[in-house]
Amino acid sequence: SRITSRFAHTTVKSSVVNSGSKAQSIGFNVQIPKRAFISNFTMNVNGITFVGSVKEKTVARNLYAQARARGKAAGIVRTNSQAMETFKTEVHVPPGSKVEFELHYQEMMQRKLGVYQHTLHLQPGRLVPLMQ
Repeated sequence: SRITSRFAHTTVKSSVVNSGSKAQSIGFNVQIPKRAFISNFTMNVNGITFVGSVKEKTVARNLYAQARARGKAAGIVRTNSQAMETFKTEVHVPPGSKVEFELHYQEMMQRKLGVYQHTLHLQPGRLVPLMQ
């Protein structure tokens, strides 16, 4: 995260490799503050970058199903409303493929009792060797 003048710009990156012989569905889940907004989501599959776009729910599901049926990498995003929102992407990863996710979101910092607080919710699923 980079914080400038009460405005936090946060980037979350993750990468996965399907070293198996069959395609697998892999999830990328990130909790973001409810008042934050997503400014960019990209997915890099074997060196090819795909930029996320917003589609009507039915259209998005159909496109995802078509891509999965062809054995292509595909993703669909879901969110839910609580104190935090969960950005969820399920990606169909062909065998031998590497997928890198990058999510950018921004939020205005809120002052409470004269203090600003910025919280990140990280759930890597395994130990992180280096966190900066």
